[in-house]
Amino acid sequence: MTMHAYNSTILFAGPLVLDLFDGLVIGTDGFVYGQHDLFSGTTDGQHNIFIAGTAATSTWAFLLGDFGHEMIGSTITLTATGVVRGFVGVDYIGAGLELGNAGTISGDLAAIRLEGGSASVGNLLVNSGTIIGGQAIDAFASTLSATTIINSGLIRGTLGTAISLAGTDTDDAVVNSGRIIGHVELGGGEDSYDGRGGEVMGTVRGGDGNDRFRPGAGEDSFDGGSGSDLLDFRTGDGAVELALDGSWDSTGWAEGDTYTGFERVIGTTQADRIGGNSAANILNGGAGADQLFGQAGADTLIGGGGIDILSGGAGNDSFQFNRLAECGDLLADFSSAAAGNNDRFLISADFGGGLAAGSLAAGLFVSRADNLAQDGNDRFIFRTADRTLWFDADGTGTGAGVLVASLQAGATMTAADIVIF
Repeated sequence: MTMHAYNSTILFAGPLVLDLFDGLVIGTDGFVYGQHDLFSGTTDGQHNIFIAGTAATSTWAFLLGDFGHEMIGSTITLTATGVVRGFVGVDYIGAGLELGNAGTISGDLAAIRLEGGSASVGNLLVNSGTIIGGQAIDAFASTLSATTIINSGLIRGTLGTAISLAGTDTDDAVVNSGRIIGHVELGGGEDSYDGRGGEVMGTVRGGDGNDRFRPGAGEDSFDGGSGSDLLDFRTGDGAVELALDGSWDSTGWAEGDTYTGFERVIGTTQADRIGGNSAANILNGGAGADQLFGQAGADTLIGGGGIDILSGGAGNDSFQFNRLAECGDLLADFSSAAAGNNDRFLISADFGGGLAAGSLAAGLFVSRADNLAQDGNDRFIFRTADRTLWFDADGTGTGAGVLVASLQAGATMTAADIVIF
């Protein structure tokens, strides 16, 4: 193991090959430059690289690993005065890279390129400085390692895309509290994007897989791509209003945002108004007195805490209650046994009363003018006088029943409309 240290101006005639476990330090006064690749690592192993000065070339500044000898667990650290510049700044072939940048990494083609790796060992990039390139961060299709990017600085793609993980099917994550200029391509896999506190001048695209997006307060452009993709507003500071089909403008926490290709939404703790699209949506209002509109499609509506207004729209919709504390909602358009519009209640077995998963047995349901259970078996009572559904844990009426939901005038229902999960 050798520690290579540079703290003056040095012209390299060719690349310095880092052997197994070699380290590298470029001090504050170090300026390493050349017309060829500067540093390469071609052995299976680890390197610890610390840069407070400059490494500059017209080709590859760092080319670490090759497909016969991939890197395993290297670290690269740039201080605020550190600079890496090249046609490609850092090209890392392998797994377990931990890169922390408080300085500047730039590349005409790519600032950081990731290749190869392992499905069991990921890469971590933490940026509080500047990463700029044709594509600032580019994971090739050959990349097997999942990539996590945490940005509080600037990431800029001069050719239109700032972050490209589109060639991979790994479960990647981008956490952005800084600024990204250019598109973000997450690619295949179950990816996540957290934009709270940051901004993107471009579109974040989920690609294939079931992706999760956490929008920030700014004007975001999100494309979920294929799969069942989620907009998660649970940590939003204010209520959100949005319609996945564009029926109304996004306001509140979602003001100015555009959403394409999403199927699922989780609201804030405030009074949200959320609409679906023609897909089979899952809309969860969260806490607060929410309004949920499934629109077309076989939707699942979860009001959450608070007295919510739920409208499934066209299609065979499900109104889901996960616990007793979520009860008391208003159902605007419940439809029983209508062809193509056969709605149902999904009730958690955690309600108690001996409920078991599956279709509700006919003997556990009664329809009558009042809400009083009678024979010890009645768990759900549909009160016809005002079209309300009640739950009774002991089935005798001894204890007070719980109002599950109020249905619209004229609504009817039977035991077949209730499924326990």
